[in-house]
Amino acid sequence: MARDIRAIPINRTCNDAVSISMCGGERNESNPSWMGWVDYAIHAPPDGPIPEDWPSVNEMKVLLKATGEQWDKGGLESPSKDGYLLPPGYGDSDDETADEAIRRLCGDWRRILRNARERDQPDMYPSAESDLQEFLSTGKSGCNHEGAPMPLKIQVVILPKNRVFGAHAHPTIELELTLRGALREVRLVTNDASKPLSVPHRGPWELRPEGKTMVGPNFADSGDLRYANLPNGAQWKHMEPVWAGKYLFNEVGSVHKSYTGPEDGAFMVLWGGIHATMSANDEGSAIPNSDFLNLDHITNANGEPKQ
Repeated sequence: MARDIRAIPINRTCNDAVSISMCGGERNESNPSWMGWVDYAIHAPPDGPIPEDWPSVNEMKVLLKATGEQWDKGGLESPSKDGYLLPPGYGDSDDETADEAIRRLCGDWRRILRNARERDQPDMYPSAESDLQEFLSTGKSGCNHEGAPMPLKIQVVILPKNRVFGAHAHPTIELELTLRGALREVRLVTNDASKPLSVPHRGPWELRPEGKTMVGPNFADSGDLRYANLPNGAQWKHMEPVWAGKYLFNEVGSVHKSYTGPEDGAFMVLWGGIHATMSANDEGSAIPNSDFLNLDHITNANGEPKQ
C-alpha cells in the first residue's frame, strides 16, 4: 500500500488514474465513498523494543470496528460480524464471539509478525529476518528521505475490485493481512533460484515535492545506477494471491506492483505510511520481462492471470 496510490480500473489507461489519500479517508467523485484508509491507526511504540503483547486487543477491536463500519456502509459482500470486519476463520460460527475471535486474531498477528517461517512466503530477500529484527528491537524500520529510521503503524485500507496500483519500493518493512478479497502482485525477484535477490537500494529516498511519496527506482533503459546490475539477476514474477486470512511480508527496499481482482478487498497493513513510487515510464524495460507490468488485461473472471 502507499500513502498516495494510483488506483486504475484494469481496463483503463494510466491517464485515467485517480488518487487515494493513504492517511485517512480522502474521497473524490471518481471513487466509491467507502474507498480508502480507515480513519484509525495503531501506532507501534517508537522507541522499542516492541512488546510481546503489541498490538493490544483493545486497539485491534477499535481498528476492526472502524473497518466494519466503513465496509458495511459500502454494502459490500461478506458483512462484518457484530460490527467488526474479521478475516475468514475468525468468528465464523456462533461458537466463537466477536471478542473471542479478535483476541485470537491479535495473538496470531503477534506470532506471525515475529516468526518469518510461519509465513511460508516464496522469493523472500536475504535481508528479511534482519529487517524484521530491526523493527522488533528498535520500534522503527528502514529510513526516510533524511536517512532516519521511521516509526510504523497498523492501518486498514478498503479497495474496490479490478484496481491496479503503481509500482513502488518499500522504505520500511510491511506486514499485510488480507481481511477480505485478495491482494495480487507482480514482484521483483531473482531469476536464479540458487541466488536469492539482494535489495540494491534501501534508502534514503528523495521526497517528492508534494511530500506524500518518495522517488522510487527507475528501470528505464537509461536506468538508475543503483539498480544497474538488476537486469542480469532479476525478473518480474506474478505471485500467488494473498487470499483473505493470509499474510504478506515486504522487506525494506523490495519492489512490486499490486492489484485487486474481481472482488472488493480490505487489507490490514503494518507500514511506515509512505512509499517510494514509480511512474509508468520509470517501470521501463531494463528488466527483461517488464511486459509483466502491463496489467491492462491481467485478470479473467476468476481473478487469475491470463495465460
